[in-house]
Amino acid sequence: MLWLCLRPTRLCLEAVDTGQVSDLAIIERRGPRNWVLDSRCGIEPGTDLGAAMALHPIQPFARRPEAEQESLRQLAYLAYSLGSPVYMAMDAPVAFGGSVFHAVWVEASASLRLFGGLRELLTASQALLERLDLSIALGTAPTIEGAALAAEHGQHLRTHEALRRL
Repeated sequence: MLWLCLRPTRLCLEAVDTGQVSDLAIIERRGPRNWVLDSRCGIEPGTDLGAAMALHPIQPFARRPEAEQESLRQLAYLAYSLGSPVYMAMDAPVAFGGSVFHAVWVEASASLRLFGGLRELLTASQALLERLDLSIALGTAPTIEGAALAAEHGQHLRTHEALRRL
């Protein structure tokens, strides 16, 4: 098997329709404090909102999980043209530190022959993804989890041995 992971890297920010507000920061309340999940002004994800506002005059905007889910669903629909089955995740696996995690996976083994190889499949994936206004990292590996890890590093791994070296 070969899994292709399509990982929207800034979905919290890009799913919110706010025009081009340059100092926008997406925040979420966890416990007694608000945290920055992503921003357009260079504030690091995971920064406390109070500290972020001391560093930069940001416009905080609450995270909109329903908008993120709709964007992820659109990505999953497009992914069906790359292969099948398609799975999507909106939760944060423990392996990713509890941060917001979004991904769509496509089982792409049969698609390699259809597209003429991995390079051609990735080229088709990039062309398809240009329809969406999302920043997406791609990765491939023989397992779903490995493909998510490969996407984090921009890697395309075909074997379990290559995955172990990552």
